Amino acid sequence: YVPALQALDLFEVRSIVDAHEPRRELARRQFPGAVIADTVRACCGARVDVWLIAVPPQAHFATASQALEQGCHLYVEKPLTLDLREAQELVTLARAARRVAATGYVERFAPAYLALRSQLQDRRGVSITSVQTQLTFDEVVTVPWKRSVERGGGALNDIAVHHADLVCFLLDTEVVAVRANTSSVRRPDDTAQVEFRLANGALVDALFSSAAPAVNRLIIRGETKEWRAARVPARSPFERRIASWARRVAGPVA
Repeated sequence: YVPALQALDLFEVRSIVDAHEPRRELARRQFPGAVIADTVRACCGARVDVWLIAVPPQAHFATASQALEQGCHLYVEKPLTLDLREAQELVTLARAARRVAATGYVERFAPAYLALRSQLQDRRGVSITSVQTQLTFDEVVTVPWKRSVERGGGALNDIAVHHADLVCFLLDTEVVAVRANTSSVRRPDDTAQVEFRLANGALVDALFSSAAPAVNRLIIRGETKEWRAARVPARSPFERRIASWARRVAGPVA
């Protein structure tokens, strides 16, 4: 994250938080002018405007809550939390503090999917009936929490959230029902077949896996037309997402 942020020339690193002392010591050497601590609350004197939270998912709520207590804007990696009530509470806290709060659903900013959204917005009354989507890749997991479903790993927590958000973004709708089956190819629940029902009545059939060939695509079917899009994983849209979000932080907050 830090190299990507620095490449944008929009941020100054003022504080880094890590629970592990060896990594804090490394941060002190790399960023001698920054405040390095083990909690966000301990950095209250660092004059931080924005926190990028990329701790393991089970710590998202506590860390983000501390940042909002300081009146800071937020970028929280997905999934926002592992508990729906905690996610709703963070939304409430951010709105009450009038802070910009974003989650790392970067797929919606990929050029192929932005182009697809424009096509769908110009579909001239064609009703959407179904969606097929696949987000799979062959991942070598080195981060311990990704091997544990309870800590935020698994296809549903770590992968499915991307295309669930993407479908809603493309079609301007919400998911109203979900049914899922999972299997464990290399790690617990690393593959999932998911069915969504959308508020507009369309059905979504989705496949997610971190133990399969790399595929990132959607097929959207209407009554009289079909739209297809795929993203080649050659360049991450992360910097585009951060830049867009940074511009919102710099401007007035509604």
